[in-house]
Amino acid sequence: MAITGESFCVSAYNGFFLNLKNAAAFGAAKFFATSLIFLGKLAITLLNVYTCYLLVGSMLEASDFVAPCVVVGILTWFTTEIWLTIFDQAILGIMTAYAVDYDLNNGEPIRGPETFGNKRKVFEEGHAAQEAEKQGNTMV
Repeated sequence: MAITGESFCVSAYNGFFLNLKNAAAFGAAKFFATSLIFLGKLAITLLNVYTCYLLVGSMLEASDFVAPCVVVGILTWFTTEIWLTIFDQAILGIMTAYAVDYDLNNGEPIRGPETFGNKRKVFEEGHAAQEAEKQGNTMV
């Protein structure tokens, strides 16, 4: 709706088929984003728990520091889940805009920076060269 200005039902229909046409690109982007989000949550949580362990250990002489570290770990995990989900939504939004631009302009995206489509062109050229090489090897 935001990109084309069409009604909800028409936009949902077009969006569904856009996702089907570009399933590999959306799947790769989703996998990449999910992996980064998990690694980010893990790293931030471990860093906060370690910091909590050091602070509690230096402030208190008590040996029971497990409970505060568990609470800090749980709160950090859920907080990073909330904030890093925004990154996931941004990736999917960028992929949707790219897919619309790619489809509307017959495979040549014209919006965005000039380097936006360079990686895809290099990938497609390399893939085409590999396919041509395979065809050459099977004909021999």
